[in-house]
Amino acid sequence: MVNFLKIVFIVSITLFLAVSCAPNMARIRHDEPSVKPTDKKEPVKEEDAETLTEESEETDSFGEFFEDEAKEDTFTEEEVQPKEPEPVFGGRLKMYVHRGFLDETISQIVNLSPFGEAGSEKALFVVTDSTNRRIEMKLTEPAVRGNGQRVNALDFIEHWSNLLKTHPAQGLSLFRNVQGVQSYIDGKDPLVKGFIAFDAQTVRIRLERPDPQIFTRLNSPKLITGSLLLGPYYPANIKEDELKVFPNKHTVSEPVFLQEWDIHFGDDPDVMQSFSLGMYSAMVIWSQSDLQAARTQLGDKITLSKLSSDRYFLSCRIENQQIRRQIRSKVNGADLLQNTVKAEGEEIHSVTVINENAQKPAPIVAVASIALLTPVRIAYRIDDPVSKTIAEKLSEDFNGQGLQTELKGGNALEYETMLVRKEYDCAIGWIPQTVVDNVTEQLHLATMWFSDDIDSQARIRDYREIPLFSIDNYLLLRDDVKLHGGKLMGIWTEEN
Repeated sequence: MVNFLKIVFIVSITLFLAVSCAPNMARIRHDEPSVKPTDKKEPVKEEDAETLTEESEETDSFGEFFEDEAKEDTFTEEEVQPKEPEPVFGGRLKMYVHRGFLDETISQIVNLSPFGEAGSEKALFVVTDSTNRRIEMKLTEPAVRGNGQRVNALDFIEHWSNLLKTHPAQGLSLFRNVQGVQSYIDGKDPLVKGFIAFDAQTVRIRLERPDPQIFTRLNSPKLITGSLLLGPYYPANIKEDELKVFPNKHTVSEPVFLQEWDIHFGDDPDVMQSFSLGMYSAMVIWSQSDLQAARTQLGDKITLSKLSSDRYFLSCRIENQQIRRQIRSKVNGADLLQNTVKAEGEEIHSVTVINENAQKPAPIVAVASIALLTPVRIAYRIDDPVSKTIAEKLSEDFNGQGLQTELKGGNALEYETMLVRKEYDCAIGWIPQTVVDNVTEQLHLATMWFSDDIDSQARIRDYREIPLFSIDNYLLLRDDVKLHGGKLMGIWTEEN
């Protein structure tokens, strides 16, 4: 009788546990079939009761049940994050840029890489012959401008010749050792002797001296700029403060999505207010005040996307090393960034090496001022607000410390002419962050500002290169403007 009561008690407990835990049994013990309830009640045998009791004792804790339930409810990354909407073609976009021109980052919408970007676009040119003294490039297929006109070898030669006239320093960085380039820039020759149209599809470039890096120099979107009308978008209406571009159905680059893109250059006194009023759908911003306003006042109506940073520096070409050292001792990149330029970024210790891999220079001990017979000429771009701010602050500081200065601001042509003719003592320059791992940009940097000296550490030790800081640039977008693939080239709008 006692044994019978014990069995009844055990059966009651095990039945309770079995009923409450049955939905989870198949999950805990995958080798056992789930218990199916039946309408017909059958007596439980003693050995069945013992088996159920053993199964309940094998369970370590109720925590296992909850853990498995959580695993069952775990979402995949695709389920948690909504899919990126598919872009559609059409729509018009008005964009504001703070500089008075298309810089290296924004100009990608109209420029074209001559030999193609890996995995993104076909090559315009293929190299058919190359030595240290010449390079021959042939069009991979007939080239057509955005306006439908065909382009031949003579058109490229005319374009490059014009580039050497309007952007002499940039042109020289591309064609440094090409035969007759310097004479052409100086106005001594009407043509560049090294540019030869072999046939309608082929260009030959002859060199005055051996240059094993000629292909690397030419492998840049700066070789095929917007004026050739071969890029993803092509300019069709150019004004002093605005540029209108249209999609190029003939380009070899990836397809784009806007029907029309208006770009307004920087002269807006209250750009954030203009954005709030709907005057712009996209803007490039960098100042701390604009970024703060975007993050705190515009809420979820906008998105901020990081663009390439710009690395600012001084190129100092004064012959006297003591004077260069004196100038270096008076320049504080961190202070300029935080208290004068007031932008997000960081002080840099090298133009071509990121801080993590660059050796932090020892503090420059103040040196006695050396009297100069002529003022220090500071060259800068007047259409870049950061360069202008740096130049004015350095001039003020130098003058206050007994070092007289002369500010020499200019547009692209005037500034680059000063660089080529060495008509400056200190030049304020900048280059995109991509220079740290791009040999082509490192070569261009060395030619434009450092007399072809590619040894950055030697330039820094000799106080010819004075690194200042990097500035973080952001693309501010209205909520109906999207970036397909996170790229500027993929910009599109939901309003068509």
